[in-house]
Amino acid sequence: MCIRFALIRYSNGVFDVCDEKIIKKNQRRIEKGSSKAFYNVKVICIDGNFEALEDLKQQLNKEKKLLIVFERLATKNYGTNSRYSCKQKFCIFCKTLKTNLARHFEICHSEEAEVRKFLSFNKGSPERCEIIANLRKSGNYNYNKSNKENPILIRRVQKGSRDSLPCPNCKGFYSQITLSRHYAYCCKDLKDENASRSVLRAARAVVSKIHPAAYLQLKEKILPPMKQNIILDTVKKDMLLILIGKYLVPKYREHQEYMIRNKLRFLATYFLTVKKIDNNIDEFHKLFYPQHFDLALEAVKQMGEIDNNSSVYSKSTSALTITHYLKICCNILQSHYIRGGDDGNEQAVKRFFKLLKTEVPGKINKPAHRDLCEMKRKKMMTKRSIIPTTKNVENFKIYILKNAAKTYKTHD
Repeated sequence: MCIRFALIRYSNGVFDVCDEKIIKKNQRRIEKGSSKAFYNVKVICIDGNFEALEDLKQQLNKEKKLLIVFERLATKNYGTNSRYSCKQKFCIFCKTLKTNLARHFEICHSEEAEVRKFLSFNKGSPERCEIIANLRKSGNYNYNKSNKENPILIRRVQKGSRDSLPCPNCKGFYSQITLSRHYAYCCKDLKDENASRSVLRAARAVVSKIHPAAYLQLKEKILPPMKQNIILDTVKKDMLLILIGKYLVPKYREHQEYMIRNKLRFLATYFLTVKKIDNNIDEFHKLFYPQHFDLALEAVKQMGEIDNNSSVYSKSTSALTITHYLKICCNILQSHYIRGGDDGNEQAVKRFFKLLKTEVPGKINKPAHRDLCEMKRKKMMTKRSIIPTTKNVENFKIYILKNAAKTYKTHD
């Protein structure tokens, strides 16, 4: 195994060479400045050639040059699972990850207005710490928007914990368990009595990426309460589902918003069923072409869970509902293409709608209605076999009253 050595510089400007293992062992103490042997030490470079580093040390000590930019031991040298790994933050100015962000601001971005502002305060003052914290949270927020799998959190959490979300006030990322508690503290100056209520909804509204055609009400009220899963991601990104949401928002009042979410969730589930059958349909509006009509019917049958042998629907209500929604989708798409002047796609949707009106009643609606009536009839038969009818209850009441009267007379 090759032994590597590190060239280090002390605070007084003196350079020295030591074993890399010693640096690794005292890494945390060096960063905090609590190591007595390596107080205020900077690592310049690491190499396996001891003689080369020794010559470089002697040369630098003779010239007494103080380096401004230091190349420290990076976290990746130790590995992400190592006990020596350091938490890194994202610089909002140069878009890079840094371990000590305050020192990086002071050395590399001293000309920025925010940096000049916190440099005017004394070290450790509340004003200085607040400005640095805001810069840190802003940089981490920009980083987390494009790196959702490995976000930078304010507090480290255990593996397998829930997804993180940003604070709507300060944009710092916290786990869902601690977000409401932090939000109540973060908004204490706003004097909001309901600060901790609906914080998850507000946090999802901050971080979510929704199609640009969406209404503000869709972004802030309709979609944030929905559960974070593949169905919600499908609704956010698909153009036709957003248009359907825009069509439904004026029809329902505020206390009926759950009905809009249910319909969007149902249509997104149908679209995902279509994608399982044919992965080439990557957008919902591409389904509404005459050549894809058989694919649409096959997806309807799968949603209704039809039995291929007996042709009986287990969920006939789902099949009937989706055929009704498909007609609404056709009307919305036609209006969208008319506004955009797209005559070719408008004619294609019209032909698809004509196929819906001619073939769906016989192939889907009638069998589904028949199975639905049969299912209701079976339920009524089971109820009748268990619960007595009203006439039987009345006869039983008359019988009890007669026997009660006879018994009363005999006792008298």
